[in-house]
Amino acid sequence: MALTDALKGHWRLEEASAANRLDSSGFGHTMFDNHAVPRNVGGRVGNCAEFFRAHNGDYLSANDCANLSIGDNDMSATCWLNMTDWNNGQGIFGKYGALAGNREWVIKCDASNLFTVEWANAHSVKCNTFGAVAPANWYFVGMTYDSVANLLSIMVNGSANKDTVAAATPGKDGSTGMMIGRCEGGNYFNGVIDECSYWKRIISNGEYNWLYKSGSGRAWPWAELGTGVNQIIWTMFEFYKELKRGLIPPEELQRRYRGLKDQGLVTI
Repeated sequence: MALTDALKGHWRLEEASAANRLDSSGFGHTMFDNHAVPRNVGGRVGNCAEFFRAHNGDYLSANDCANLSIGDNDMSATCWLNMTDWNNGQGIFGKYGALAGNREWVIKCDASNLFTVEWANAHSVKCNTFGAVAPANWYFVGMTYDSVANLLSIMVNGSANKDTVAAATPGKDGSTGMMIGRCEGGNYFNGVIDECSYWKRIISNGEYNWLYKSGSGRAWPWAELGTGVNQIIWTMFEFYKELKRGLIPPEELQRRYRGLKDQGLVTI
């Protein structure tokens, strides 16, 4: 199985000038800018988006659709983040609205300085194994939901730091859009967020650890995608689309091509 299988959204947050943030998964779930979220900020992998809670409205949101609503299905999500400060309840990444019926899932901060995942307005899991976190540090947070075994999991900086709880309540299919930097109609994030991904399947511990890469992260497109001719063509086409949209300069396209060549994936 390829890491991109069942990938329904991947927001690199690399944009240097465009206000809205594009979805690299191929499904076109654009994250719309709310309150001029700063861009072109140094992230864990390239650039990222920066959020200021004091602005009382900095967040990104993608419109609700069947692809992004989880319902009673398997799912996974990952993201990089670095907090300016800790604030109980601040939303990081998820689809969790103000009304109970619109609360599907969200990665957020809790009162005891732990990362937590809230699920279906009924369950939550805290990453006690990793323990308390502190501002001014990069963290790679992942979560999964197993709809058959009814298990909700969270991981921080490697699958060795994983906690799982029973979560018998099925996933919801709400109308709130997917959001980065906010949840529950408020609870704004303060800091930077990078490389947000969402799957409608359970990613393995190995896949999560591969993306974590011992703390340095993986740039898109993921080299794990494969070495077949069709895959290389697809990869180069994705590069070219970013160039045409003005998201990367010609020099970046050349750098990425050299990276593929250095890996032996292309020979010309």
